[in-house]
Amino acid sequence: LLFSFILENAAVLDAEGKKHPVSWWAALADYPAVSLWLLLAGGLFVLIFQVNITWLTGLTSATAVGIVGEVKVVPQWLINAIFSLKVDLGPANIAGAAFSLAGSILYASAATQ
Repeated sequence: LLFSFILENAAVLDAEGKKHPVSWWAALADYPAVSLWLLLAGGLFVLIFQVNITWLTGLTSATAVGIVGEVKVVPQWLINAIFSLKVDLGPANIAGAAFSLAGSILYASAATQ
């Protein structure tokens, strides 16, 4: 956190030629209280999922956790579509997701035999 204060202050941003040299803590201070609580709640979700991934790695293998990480791409796309967020459906993104999912499926089918 101290490193962030040093490297992201307004003087450094201004020296780098940024258009709006406002430090992150100044911008955060201007947020409404509801937005701050939502920001903290989002961090809590990340913490919960990170602990779950660490716990899963201890129970199984890093490969199995990697497969779970690959499979979560589809629900993320669906949630983005439901909430009308931008979903990148470019050919490279679709091909990358398809290869990742295909690799996960092939590994899972080979591991069960």
